[in-house]
Amino acid sequence: MSSNIEKVGKSQRRLSIHSMGPVEQLFTAHLQRVDHHFARFSTRVLPKFKLRSGAIGALSLIIDNPGGSQNDIVKRTAYDKSAVNAIVTNLVEVGWVERRKSATDRRRYELLVTPEGVQNFNAYLEEVGKQEQFLLANLSSEAQQELIELLKQLYLSCLRA
Repeated sequence: MSSNIEKVGKSQRRLSIHSMGPVEQLFTAHLQRVDHHFARFSTRVLPKFKLRSGAIGALSLIIDNPGGSQNDIVKRTAYDKSAVNAIVTNLVEVGWVERRKSATDRRRYELLVTPEGVQNFNAYLEEVGKQEQFLLANLSSEAQQELIELLKQLYLSCLRA
């Protein structure tokens, strides 16, 4: 039984600097390579704002759903309860989110974004927006929108898996 690597002809083995070799045909290889560049940027930006990974996504959900709970974030993300608790605790510690006891259910805490959280969230979006413009410069605005829609569909497929 021959492997896919053995099937690649010698002329195809001469790789350009952008080639990934035999995995070139795999979607996941391309996605991982792009994700690596976006992640490198995020790891430089998040500490500037004193945030941990996942905090911006959670903050966005809190802004979108004021008074929601940590369980609401768990339901809308792929994070487990302990990860969401750590993320929300981080957001509370930096003063971007307030945990408030629910007036209707004493077991429940509501999450609300603070004015400082809104201000810093907007500053983060501005900084990330500049980086995205640079990283997506080779794509037309139509192609960028199409890519976003395709990634949304891919995420829905991930949820079904």
